[in-house]
Amino acid sequence: MKIFEPKSGKTVCRQLPEPNSSQAELLKVSSQFGVSVDHLLGIQERPRNGCGPTGKLRRVFEEVSYLPRYRQQRVIAIIEDMIVAQRAKA
Repeated sequence: MKIFEPKSGKTVCRQLPEPNSSQAELLKVSSQFGVSVDHLLGIQERPRNGCGPTGKLRRVFEEVSYLPRYRQQRVIAIIEDMIVAQRAKA
């Protein structure tokens, strides 16, 4: 199975361990009911409070978070320059 490793920024092939019987049962039941395993276990995601970007911008920022730090800083500098230019126009 191919797995993306955020620290190295590379996709590597790894053999994942087979799920034990408890995990397999949870996966089976969750797929039968069309819910996540987290839902079955009562684990809830933290509410988002509507903060931060949404949609395509969120996905792009998530991808940027996997880039090396120096590239993240370049992206930040470009965005900050664009914001300064926009404010100067207003």
